[in-house]
Amino acid sequence: MTEPRGPVYICLDAGLQEDTLDHDVEPPDVARLGVPSRIGADPVALRTLAERLVASERPVMIPGYAGRDPEAFGQLVELAELLGVGVLDTNVRLNFPNRHPLNMTGSGALEEADCVLFVDVNDFGKPTQKLDSVTRTITSRIPDDATILDLGFHDLEISSWAHDFTALHPIDVQVTADTVVALPLLLDLCKELTKDEASERRDARNRRRERLAAIHDETWQGWRETAAQRWDDNPVSTARLAAETWEVISDYDWVLTAGTASDWALRTWDFDRPYRHPGKSLGTATQISISLGVALAHRGTGRLVVDLQPDGDLMFDPGALWVAAYHKIPMLAVMFNNRAYYNDWEHQERMARARGTDVNKAYLGMEIDNPAPDFAGIARSFGWHGEGPITEPDDVRDAVRRAADVVMSSGQPALVDVVCQYK
Repeated sequence: MTEPRGPVYICLDAGLQEDTLDHDVEPPDVARLGVPSRIGADPVALRTLAERLVASERPVMIPGYAGRDPEAFGQLVELAELLGVGVLDTNVRLNFPNRHPLNMTGSGALEEADCVLFVDVNDFGKPTQKLDSVTRTITSRIPDDATILDLGFHDLEISSWAHDFTALHPIDVQVTADTVVALPLLLDLCKELTKDEASERRDARNRRRERLAAIHDETWQGWRETAAQRWDDNPVSTARLAAETWEVISDYDWVLTAGTASDWALRTWDFDRPYRHPGKSLGTATQISISLGVALAHRGTGRLVVDLQPDGDLMFDPGALWVAAYHKIPMLAVMFNNRAYYNDWEHQERMARARGTDVNKAYLGMEIDNPAPDFAGIARSFGWHGEGPITEPDDVRDAVRRAADVVMSSGQPALVDVVCQYK
């Protein structure tokens, strides 16, 4: 299939499917039904984009689906290092190593940018806006005078069938192309344009790199301090859940599936290879479904596939556990079990405060408690190894280690049910 790939819905009438053939059907020659070539970039437009990017003083890059191509992981690093570009990874795909000093995810680097390059991003708004979920007021984080550059399939995602594209966004240079083709060409153009730069310009880029590295270190230090402050929380904090899991799985060649435990995996783990993570989940049972697919894809590679599994997501499809056991798909599920649909619970609390209603009733329809599901017991009943529920923070690491050993030694899927803070 050629990009942009996406779901294909085919609907065939039941009668057509059940009818018998009344004549022989000659199968088509598949050799003559090949897919079309990739979409290339307009050379003039791509050079213009490169020139605007190279000329900027405080560039920021926001990659989206570029990471679908494993080669982009290194190409984006090379481009960022060449020009001193700060990178905000959307986590739609894994695009950039999280511990790289130019990774600005979680920082305020976007607010001071004079140029923003979107690389294969469908939704410009979500990673660049602040939303007040009570008033529905949206504020852009991008300075009004910043140059906006776009490389990818943004316009091709607009469809009359489903209105899931975003509001019109100002763009100064837009290049429609498959980034598998265009990104290496952009990198070559930027190398050409910076080859004979004046020493003053090179010095400015060095200062920019140092400035971004300092922001990166400050951001990570803040995360470490937050994790330390909540280390002894009971129920277990999400920061500790991610950190304790990392202490175990870092001994293996690992892969994280869809969830990141409220981004704490991205703040504590080391995503140093393009295959480490396929990108974030979408909620409502998509995480456990994605996890099955990821684990199946890596079966037989010797890698430990880890699913930081929210309880609410698994409640939509617990039968997926049986699928993993039946098809002998090895994976380690570590439950981020806050016993709540807390995303909605928290929003109901905000709305209650705004409307002056009883905040204490915000839990209605949102708690997954009284009774609390025994996910370890459910897993065991489907043929998994089960640990938990784990309620003591000091017990998390050993339980995860036992479960990981089971997965890696026998191929049996294993689940560790950890009772956590709400967020």
